[in-house]
Amino acid sequence: MESGPKSADQMRLSWNRPEAGSRSLARLVQALLARLVTCNPGLFEKRLEADRESDYGVAAHVFDDEAAEAEWLVADLMRDRGRSGLDWGDYGVLYRAHRIGQRLEARLIQAGVAQTQGFFMNTSNYQPTDQSDRYSTWVSKCIWFATKGPDWAAGHFDWCASQYYSGAAPNDGKPGNSVSPTDPSTWHWTDLWFDQNAGTPPADQLTHFVADTSRNGQGAWTPPAGKHTGDAQTWCNPPGRGVGDRPTASTGVPLVDAYLFVKTIGESDGQCNRGIPGGTIDPEYGIVDPAAGAWWPDFAHILAQNANPPLRFSLGGH
Repeated sequence: MESGPKSADQMRLSWNRPEAGSRSLARLVQALLARLVTCNPGLFEKRLEADRESDYGVAAHVFDDEAAEAEWLVADLMRDRGRSGLDWGDYGVLYRAHRIGQRLEARLIQAGVAQTQGFFMNTSNYQPTDQSDRYSTWVSKCIWFATKGPDWAAGHFDWCASQYYSGAAPNDGKPGNSVSPTDPSTWHWTDLWFDQNAGTPPADQLTHFVADTSRNGQGAWTPPAGKHTGDAQTWCNPPGRGVGDRPTASTGVPLVDAYLFVKTIGESDGQCNRGIPGGTIDPEYGIVDPAAGAWWPDFAHILAQNANPPLRFSLGGH
């Protein structure tokens, strides 16, 4: 097979050819769409059309293996970011299997993340500083574990515990006995995994990082239960958020080189509709939100008013 991405036109399949004793694939697909996409009364009617136009088309690509897929994906993200100027926090990657994530991690390591001065975290996001620092420390330890750690761990980034799962936890279904990404009180299981498997790596071999604190003063937004029946889009112009820790290179955390205001305070995350089909109004604000990256004075005022620690202004030259 020829290596590299191929367009959908290059890989057309004969979906209308029925197989003996079974429905044709085309009919099966139509039936699945009818059941899974069109009719879901438990939520709301689904549509295949987006509410708004996009600059990005939909394309299908096929690769020889997961390594080639990861190589192309990382390169494509780099190209698009150079073209669009988007923040890294504006991208998301949904992959079909965990092994794809493993390949992406390996590809980033091949790109030299372990040899770079460091990485950045929480860009354009709202996660609290302490949680962001804790997660980033795991990332740094995982890089060490799979590149400079014990011989048996070489290349196994996929073995690292995370905010979703830790092999050190009982994982027996009892409350508190597994890791929950929304409950940091359970993250001690992930800390325990790294203590057991990575020990105490040499400080000079751990990768440092910086964190965006421009909008995390009030932490991430959790909407009241039942308020939004669709996707509440908690990442998109969440209400009641605030400016976080001021920019500084004196963080008090050994691996954190700096807290920075990476995201421009007051820039919109996009035109959010909180999952309302066909909706353009953001019910949290009662307006159509400004486009992504557009300056939004009212949002800037909210972030300033809810700053934690509070913003202090010097008046009269003092």
